[in-house]
Amino acid sequence: MAGAINGSLTQKTSVFFGLIFGVLILKERISKLQIIFSIILFFGLFIAITQGSLTTSYDVEVVIGVLLLLFITFLWMLGHTLTKSMFDRNEMTPTQMVFVRNIISGIILITIYLIFFPVENLSVFNDPINIFFFIAMGIVYGSGLFCWYKTLSYLDVSKATIIISPTPIVTSLFASFILGEVFTVFHLIGTLLVISSIIMIVRQKEIPKNK
Repeated sequence: MAGAINGSLTQKTSVFFGLIFGVLILKERISKLQIIFSIILFFGLFIAITQGSLTTSYDVEVVIGVLLLLFITFLWMLGHTLTKSMFDRNEMTPTQMVFVRNIISGIILITIYLIFFPVENLSVFNDPINIFFFIAMGIVYGSGLFCWYKTLSYLDVSKATIIISPTPIVTSLFASFILGEVFTVFHLIGTLLVISSIIMIVRQKEIPKNK
């Protein structure tokens, strides 16, 4: 079962969680069609992961991986929904949020690393090549995070998520050509259902505002 493809599709449930948190936290309205297409979204995810068969023997690691991705997506959208409310109240700017988030994340990661691995492993920081990649990844990640938060300062959480909805297609192409993963017809059907549901969910979100 293709890990990168399934992982990308699983992360697209962020629109569903964004919709739920929008109702519970931001007091946004939700329509019946949004609920219907949320169910279709999970159905598309189910088809892609199970390959259309309930009798397939699943790798325990794959199942755990999918569940972890769902949990991470849940936390991801919860955090961004709370961030959106802070932007709306002008309590923080995207630049400040990126700085605070990266500082906290860095402290947590370094602390966990030092707990589980010997201090001697810190010698990886002496390699110039490693340092280059650390800096490059930090710049790419920080820039992407800043653009995302800047988008959240202008758009609703669920609407902003539609911008990255084509990622399953892009991920599938890279996974097929670079990692050699097999893109099946079930992946195609699941991808189409997921993306179509995302579009319909976000389009429905605009209706109450026009009334």
